[in-house]
Amino acid sequence: LRELTVHDHELRPFLVHVDEGEAAAIALGLRLGTDRLLMDDAAGRRLAVKVGLQVMGVIGVLVAARRQQRVTDPADLVARLEAVQFRLSPALKAMLLQEL
Repeated sequence: LRELTVHDHELRPFLVHVDEGEAAAIALGLRLGTDRLLMDDAAGRRLAVKVGLQVMGVIGVLVAARRQQRVTDPADLVARLEAVQFRLSPALKAMLLQEL
């Protein structure tokens, strides 16, 4: 694990469209040539895809973990997400529980 610094010139092009955290994640993703960026913010996801990054959100990670049989109680995971105010639409929640 290492700490990386994002420089202003790397952030500036993205700050018009997204907040600083999303801008930093996108800038680092581009700098490091990452395979996938973990991001749930809708505007951040759109921008990341626009600049050529592949994006996955928390829900995608949960679905992948379930497919790899690393998740044993999907309903508990959904409840935990909701307990920490993770925004999950009723339609997405239903799809998630069905998929998991």
